[in-house]
Amino acid sequence: MDGVAITDHNTVKGGLKAMKFAREKYPNFKVIPGCEIKSEGLHILALGISSWKNVKNLSRIETVEKIDEFGGVSVIAHPFRKFRKFWREGFNEPIRFNAIETLNGGDSRVSNLKAWMFAKRMKLPGIAGSDAHLREYVGCVYTICNGEVLEDIRKGRVDVGGNILSLSSLTLEKIKRFGICLLSAHKIMIPK
Repeated sequence: MDGVAITDHNTVKGGLKAMKFAREKYPNFKVIPGCEIKSEGLHILALGISSWKNVKNLSRIETVEKIDEFGGVSVIAHPFRKFRKFWREGFNEPIRFNAIETLNGGDSRVSNLKAWMFAKRMKLPGIAGSDAHLREYVGCVYTICNGEVLEDIRKGRVDVGGNILSLSSLTLEKIKRFGICLLSAHKIMIPK
């Protein structure tokens, strides 16, 4: 693992602290500060920002605009968790996110597969997030980049991989029916 993005809820403090620590102790380890913002029932990751102060109660569109203004990358986080009722209502907003989290270490395989199909439909790149609330889960899934991370995400030059932590299962027959065939044991690789 060459780096990590830290996206605490509604604050960038943890990411900035980790970035400072890494620069001093591990200068080749990249830390991308950011935060996870709840906006109208949607969780939006803001990657690569250094501030999220005095920003509250924004609509989804305003949130993405503010992330852009701060020079960050906006990502729809874990879009198909069961409690995301607005997805059942449809998603027809004119918001232009930079990416969708298509592989979340804490989500079910079904949720991740739906996110991957949604990203394909929206013509957006997919990234992975471990959603690690415990240190043992850091890096369980990952996004692969070959250049500058945020630019690679914006341009769709990323791939994802890792271990799924969820106890939910998806049968091989269902995966084949969806056209996904790269499943082995507890690993899932989602093709571009």
